[in-house]
Amino acid sequence: MVSVIFFMLLSIIIVSFNTKKLLEKCLESIFSQTKADFEVIVVDNASKDASLEMVNKKFTQVKTVQNAENVGFGAANNQGAKVASGKWLLFLNSDTELTDNTIDTVFASINKDENSKSKVYGCTLLNGDGSIQPSAGFFPTLGRVFAQLLFLDDLPFIKTTVNPYQQNWLGFYQKDREVDWITGAYLLLPKAKFAKVGGFDESIFMYGEEIDLCYRLKQNGISVTFLHKPRLFHYKGASSEDGFKAAVVGEYKGLVTFYKKHHPSKLPLLKVALYLGALLRIAVFGIINQKKATAYRAALEVL
Repeated sequence: MVSVIFFMLLSIIIVSFNTKKLLEKCLESIFSQTKADFEVIVVDNASKDASLEMVNKKFTQVKTVQNAENVGFGAANNQGAKVASGKWLLFLNSDTELTDNTIDTVFASINKDENSKSKVYGCTLLNGDGSIQPSAGFFPTLGRVFAQLLFLDDLPFIKTTVNPYQQNWLGFYQKDREVDWITGAYLLLPKAKFAKVGGFDESIFMYGEEIDLCYRLKQNGISVTFLHKPRLFHYKGASSEDGFKAAVVGEYKGLVTFYKKHHPSKLPLLKVALYLGALLRIAVFGIINQKKATAYRAALEVL
């Protein structure tokens, strides 16, 4: 008797840590809008808000993985990937909400792409008010890091002609483009390619893990594509008591980790750039926004 192994199209992997209400909204949007052949895997990082109980009660079709402790974003996503049955993996944040049939729209574009099996895909992220949220960029060379930290890539001519580390020019997101990295809030790729590079680096607890992943993927001939038509809401920072501070400190940690791993000889120069950038922002925000100034003081401790 020949056994048949069934592979579905897509496995949606969601890591949750105390995001019960956001997670519920996210799952409702997935099941109400998606027609593609898919499964959902929720990996709970030891939540204390009954997130997993809600999933088990309201979404019985969802696979769950329960951790006894918070193992971090990358490690939890790797756990989800190990039990996934899909040919494609979608890493989706719990603080997202699909709109206009996001996933089906993405696959409509993918089906037209002859090279889709060697690509990573992202899509347009929206803030709660419907405005575009920056979600992609280019690898953090020293030049790009200095340009960002000194506000140079905010200058009108520069921001439209160079490829910044974090692309904040909203006009950039008006058409499909090849980029170096996309945010882990919505990151879609073939499972085989994810496995080829060994998944997320589990030594990165949170922040910067998607840049490291995309860097290793591109080293293996896998390109990264931003799709502008598929959209979803990303309630960025809603799952954190101080989302801005966490993001700033996380960005600094992520850059230091990236350089330790991929460009160790340039790490001292990176730290100089980060130090100067933090001092500049402390001076500026110390006048207009003490909360942001405090975030950059905390970031200095990373160095």
